[in-house]
Amino acid sequence: MLGPLANALAPIFIGLIAGYLASRRKIVDPANVGPLVTFTMSFALPCSLFTSIEQTPPSMLPQLKWIALALAVTYIMTYAIVYALSLRALRNSAGDSAVLALTIAFPNVAAFGLPLLSAIYGPSAADSAAIALAVGAVTVSPMTLTLLQMEHDHRDGQQNVKLISVWWHACTKPVVWAPLLGVVALFLPWHPPFLLERALGIFGDATAASTLFLTGIVVSSQTLRFDLGVIAAACIKNLLQPVIALGVALLFQLPAASVREVVLVCAVPCGFFGLIFGKSFSATPETASSSLIVTYVSSVFTMAITIVLLGKLA
Repeated sequence: MLGPLANALAPIFIGLIAGYLASRRKIVDPANVGPLVTFTMSFALPCSLFTSIEQTPPSMLPQLKWIALALAVTYIMTYAIVYALSLRALRNSAGDSAVLALTIAFPNVAAFGLPLLSAIYGPSAADSAAIALAVGAVTVSPMTLTLLQMEHDHRDGQQNVKLISVWWHACTKPVVWAPLLGVVALFLPWHPPFLLERALGIFGDATAASTLFLTGIVVSSQTLRFDLGVIAAACIKNLLQPVIALGVALLFQLPAASVREVVLVCAVPCGFFGLIFGKSFSATPETASSSLIVTYVSSVFTMAITIVLLGKLA
């Protein structure tokens, strides 16, 4: 059990440390990482989302649609809880609250969840991880982009900002429509040519490295905090979200195997979308970056306990 956890955690910490040291040693300027953000969010990640969804076996769709629904409800509930607490208890702005909410609500499925679920539950569990990644990309990610864009427009003095137009602008981002395009491709008799799939795969393979490196750069420019806000955020991520996922999965009467996969996905530590989105809008709350680090350290214990408990699920 500790072997798969260590195998999943080690590359993540190495990637974070590489970005952190590159920034600290002035190899990379944290103020000029715009091209890396663009590459990650507009090319690498969309390609990864499309290929992981498009290659899902059609026979898995009836089961995966209920897994997708359970994950969507869990993500949105967690997002709403963290966003409300950030606004009211921490007195953060709407943009910072959105970044923190996305960081906590959307697990790091790409770099952590995929290899871990495959190691624990077999290769078929990778389909659930791919769906989990797509669900976050089309639910809580557009919410965050919409809130960040609205705050940005208000800050620039724009009045009467229309929610629909801002939301539509968020949905035009490749990171949002790429997984939807992958779902459409699932139902088509035509599949992309091998050479195209290979090219998309090359871009997609760069996702984990670029997101980890970029997050390390963002964290390097902030102070690591360990206050009540960070502790609360880490507890919501590593403890409360898996409990919510278990309740939702049981409510939907998912099979035991699907319940395990849904809960384990939600037990995975924080994702990097929030900090990367926030970097584009100058919204990088220290609570989010500190919570990200704390959830990875504490996940060594919380995920081990979760895996043991899930093993007892009949």
